[in-house]
Amino acid sequence: MASGFQQNENQLTPGLYRVVIDLTGYSTTAANTDSGGVETRDNSAFATQVTTTAIGQRRARGNLRWQGILENLGRGGDFRILDIEELETTGPSVLDNADDTTTTLTFTVQYDRDAFVLEAVQKLLITEGRVSGGVAKNSDHETLASATTCSTTALAIEELVVRGITKGYQDYVTNVSTAVGAGDIFKRSYRVFDGTNAIENQEVLTVKAPITPKAAHTDVTVTNIDGTTLPTT
Repeated sequence: MASGFQQNENQLTPGLYRVVIDLTGYSTTAANTDSGGVETRDNSAFATQVTTTAIGQRRARGNLRWQGILENLGRGGDFRILDIEELETTGPSVLDNADDTTTTLTFTVQYDRDAFVLEAVQKLLITEGRVSGGVAKNSDHETLASATTCSTTALAIEELVVRGITKGYQDYVTNVSTAVGAGDIFKRSYRVFDGTNAIENQEVLTVKAPITPKAAHTDVTVTNIDGTTLPTT
């Protein structure tokens, strides 16, 4: 006898996705507005804090890009971040000093209902015009017909992460590969630690996209490491 229980996509169907971001080619020149890569922690999280104002600004920019990633991941629904790993090329392999920069960032995204993520990102892409042959295309190629079709949840998450990394970029539809321009920025009032005077200040930061969307896609890898598959019948 049937139990009367029926599973559907409106129920909790958590999926786990491991994200790896290669940041080795990103600017570390502290004075530049495109520097800072992606940093999950601000200065206050470190025992050894930043030593100059410019380095404090660089870390703040990286932290704002991390917040951009979180904001974009939220477009796919309720989620949580697990198992963050930050590696550096200097000193210990694990990031331990606020003056240093993350060169490889790895974390796990868990969506409570990952069945909705792909549809949400496809709608985003189609709405803004990233569509060819009636299907949604990721922002990894300037020619829409040659871009990757957004056909899996992992590819959808990759698109969201790229949007966070390149927050401030102005044209995700027709110009995803041209060098980042002076206008590809956003501004945000944020806490910056002045290492020179050992004081924290609130200042308006200009944050420039560190890389084009097309290039960022080559730096991001997303793998489904666990999930619940809903029955089709």
